[in-house]
Amino acid sequence: MDDYLDKLEQMHGASEKFMSGRLILGFFPDILELVSHSNIWSILDFGCGKGVQWTEMKLHHAWGGAPRPHMWDPAVPELDHNNPFRIGRDYDLVIATAVLQHVPEFDIDKQLWNLFDLTRKTLYLGFVMDSDHDYENKGDSSEINCSLHSPDWWINRINNTYIMWSENRDRDITIKTRFLTEAIGTPRQWDPTTNRYKSVNTADPEYNNLTHRDLGLNLNTDK
Repeated sequence: MDDYLDKLEQMHGASEKFMSGRLILGFFPDILELVSHSNIWSILDFGCGKGVQWTEMKLHHAWGGAPRPHMWDPAVPELDHNNPFRIGRDYDLVIATAVLQHVPEFDIDKQLWNLFDLTRKTLYLGFVMDSDHDYENKGDSSEINCSLHSPDWWINRINNTYIMWSENRDRDITIKTRFLTEAIGTPRQWDPTTNRYKSVNTADPEYNNLTHRDLGLNLNTDK
């Protein structure tokens, strides 16, 4: 894991645009709704990239400016002092958008436990899917997207890990998920028969939100 973080850190330093944080825009309607309609007093953006979504774009002004999310990304040295584990706190809402697909598969359960531990009320997990990836092949796809899997694979992994965590910690949180295609705005719909996204007829009223695959959102499971 350390070698992988070193690679990400080098790529962050090589380009101002690399993982700037703007990718959160595809998920922001969900986040805005959560903050606006829930009793949220603290937010953590876990894996926030360079954080321009809050420092430059100031997206938090959409809900009045407060709370401004606490930013942390282990691959951005400038944010190392914000390490929530070192600070020792948790948050009403934890956001992790386009994060877990960059985590090596052997480390996914550990990072899910970390995210659960940091969450006081609600955890929001956003995924950017690769519509051209063959999800039947479970191996690493690239140095960056090293855990590319189908939405169903992620749902099962998150759910199973959550059940173990909840029983161990003897507490519950709400987990919400959203899956987007990699080209936000591209009219595609998940096709479970091929494990790929496919183009669809945009005139069909059934597909008003074409880039989203909403899998129930709430993953809480009765123990």
